[in-house]
Amino acid sequence: MGAGARPAALLALTAAASAGCAMDFEEPSIVLDTRVLAIALDPPERLVDLSGIDPQNPGDFDPSALEGLTTTACALVADPEADRTLFFEYVLCPETESRRCDDPDDPVFRFASGTIDDPDTAADEQLACGTLEPSPALVPVFERAIEEDPFSGFGGLPVQVELRLRPDGVTDADAEVASKRMLYTPQILEEQTQNENPSVAFFTAVAGQPGSDDRPEADEDAAPLDLRACSELGGETPAVTVGPDTRVTFLPVEADGARQDYLVPTFDGDIRELTENLSYQWVSTGGDWVDEETGGPVDPFGNDPPLRATWESPPAEDLEGPETIQFWSVVRDERGGQDWYRWCVRVEP
Repeated sequence: MGAGARPAALLALTAAASAGCAMDFEEPSIVLDTRVLAIALDPPERLVDLSGIDPQNPGDFDPSALEGLTTTACALVADPEADRTLFFEYVLCPETESRRCDDPDDPVFRFASGTIDDPDTAADEQLACGTLEPSPALVPVFERAIEEDPFSGFGGLPVQVELRLRPDGVTDADAEVASKRMLYTPQILEEQTQNENPSVAFFTAVAGQPGSDDRPEADEDAAPLDLRACSELGGETPAVTVGPDTRVTFLPVEADGARQDYLVPTFDGDIRELTENLSYQWVSTGGDWVDEETGGPVDPFGNDPPLRATWESPPAEDLEGPETIQFWSVVRDERGGQDWYRWCVRVEP
């Protein structure tokens, strides 16, 4: 669920409480119905020449600054509750507090739409993708974004990519909405490099003893996971099979250069070199997570946070037979870059 949908969920919870109803809400780490898990931009950042922007006349935006700056947006989508087609549409608008392109005074640019097969039953990965091409229709969006930015774009020009996702048979009013911040960064230093999406070389899994509350030790020397979705296995048994009520620790092993070094100009004219921090979101269609998010910035003492996450398989009483559970891990840097990985685990009662 996109960030902009949270207020609606909060209102629904308040209404249910006032009416004295008991309701079960989906945990963020367990996917039961249609959800946009992540939106990745390629590239996640655009270095552009914004020197022609006049802070006194931000409306005089020169669209030639965007020439050749094509960006692809792709969304990781889950829909385990039904086997159906999903319709999607991408919209670009100035950044909003609601995280939706819902301000009637803001210009919007609809740049892509299409359909995908059900992502949980298709034999290959189904991503909702669209391409943002330079266009004169972008000019009103950028002019408004510059007007609303306190630095008139000199600290980076933020805009917003919104995805509207509608399963077949669902009305537009009930469509899932998610958004992604997109930043056009001014090329101030010749040595500046554009942000790239992070990557993981492989994941490993180590299972503990059934019924134990101990966390199995992560092991980067364990066999790499088969990074295929359950629907892509074609009848093969998943490489990882566990019993009920069993804890499994997953560990991402990052590729060389996954944490990008980058330069930041300071207000006093100096230059700082920083290294990205990476965080991991852990999601599945069943079981329970001990860790929903791992990684992130170092602590005040300079220690790196743990990357591994522990998951617990369903108890025996919740299983009617063997169950395959879909997993996702989304890796993000703090500059808008992200990627994702999928695998499948079988639980034997």
